[in-house]
Amino acid sequence: MSGVNSVSVDMYKNLNALSSTYIGSDIVPTGASVFVTPVAQLEPTINSKNGLPTFSAKVSGVTDTSPYYLLDFASDRTLVWDIDCKTTEIGNYPAGACSDAPVLAEMGFDGSQLPGSTGTFSEAKFGGYVVSGTKYRSELCFGEYNCKYVEVYDAQQVSQNNWNYNKDGTYGIIGMGPGSFIWEGFVDPDTKRSVFSIELARTSNYGIGASTQPSNITFGSANDEAYAGHDSVYMTALSNYTYGLKNLGFGIVYQTNGEDSSEFFYQLNKDYPVTFNTNFKGLGLPANVYS
Repeated sequence: MSGVNSVSVDMYKNLNALSSTYIGSDIVPTGASVFVTPVAQLEPTINSKNGLPTFSAKVSGVTDTSPYYLLDFASDRTLVWDIDCKTTEIGNYPAGACSDAPVLAEMGFDGSQLPGSTGTFSEAKFGGYVVSGTKYRSELCFGEYNCKYVEVYDAQQVSQNNWNYNKDGTYGIIGMGPGSFIWEGFVDPDTKRSVFSIELARTSNYGIGASTQPSNITFGSANDEAYAGHDSVYMTALSNYTYGLKNLGFGIVYQTNGEDSSEFFYQLNKDYPVTFNTNFKGLGLPANVYS
């Protein structure tokens, strides 16, 4: 009969593991099942401006109350505006603070309560902006429980503003692209897929019958049978996460007795894909189709 031997176990963190790996003693809320895909309810804020919906979120390092952000489904990275953010000369505007025109950013990120930077970046593109600055590891939360550890890009210099020129730059842009940290926790473990639906809204403050009540707008055409009355729409993306169109309407061409009577449509196919975004007004088209 042998004696009882004690065993010593060394614990360590594998630095080659997934970038979102976390080891700690935090207590997290109990869910129904760890195998159930979580749901993130992203409620538009009252700060929506320029006809673009903005969303509430908490980003560690931003200490302002009630910050609001734009979402970009084409970007895998998240951008925040540094408290000392500066612009170069952009258009007719001289160099100055990012809170001034034409960026009009809410400069709220100071990096407080965060570890040291994880690197720097130069001339990176975010939703029409071209920025340079420092990267940090931060926590991003939608609501109380939908939290993720993400790498945020702290914009300290802006050299271009191509989509939101002289429009509210909010506190930043949250990247919701297929490769972003956001989607890692919202992928079904069996199908390896995620499903999301977006409800946009705009406010009419001009013309006859002007109202401050939002009216829903959706993706689609004059024939709305595919999505009207449905909670979600199944859209098959191309391999590069863009979408092929069948027709594109360029708006009203003729009127009869003051009533719209025709529109111009152009036949498109998968050779002319588009990207849907919520962080600027318009539709991203290839240059030759746009022109």
